[in-house]
Amino acid sequence: MTDERCFRSAIEWPEMRPDSEHDDWLVEQRCFRSAIEWPEMGTGSEVIEGDQPVGWKPFAVALVEALDRAAHAYTIADRCESPIEVDLGAELLKQLYPLLKPIELIFVPQYRWHPYRMDWTFLKRDQPVLFIECDGKEFHSTPEQKANDAAKDAAARNAGIPLLRFSGEEIFRNPEGCANRILEHLIRIGAI
Repeated sequence: MTDERCFRSAIEWPEMRPDSEHDDWLVEQRCFRSAIEWPEMGTGSEVIEGDQPVGWKPFAVALVEALDRAAHAYTIADRCESPIEVDLGAELLKQLYPLLKPIELIFVPQYRWHPYRMDWTFLKRDQPVLFIECDGKEFHSTPEQKANDAAKDAAARNAGIPLLRFSGEEIFRNPEGCANRILEHLIRIGAI
């Protein structure tokens, strides 16, 4: 096994079977590098128990999680305005969907609130309890856009409704971490 993040092929190809113990390169050829960098996978130099590196996510688990997230993304994509909104929304649905219905918490994309539209809003009994904004560089970098964001922040603050902002980079690099911060905030304000 190499130091790279790999998983073994489920297929033992005859031409890849080593003829002797010294054909280590063939063993390495049967490993595939993951396209997904999982934070819990570490550096790739962890202890190996048997054939499986400790702490690595099995490919089947990663595949099921990716398909689950893709299914959530597919259901919300037409109601979102940007890919980062879809990414964050899919992760939130994956993590929070089982919690939402029993506590009457609703998660709404592109929610109209006064003269503003919020990327994501959590509602409880039809009242907003938390706003989420996904700030990509393209739509949040001009002076006019920054002024609009500041006015939106002030209006939410004056109404006593928390507003969390996540950059496109934060969402792209760690949607799970963003969703965890939102969940922690919902718990802190007593919405969950």
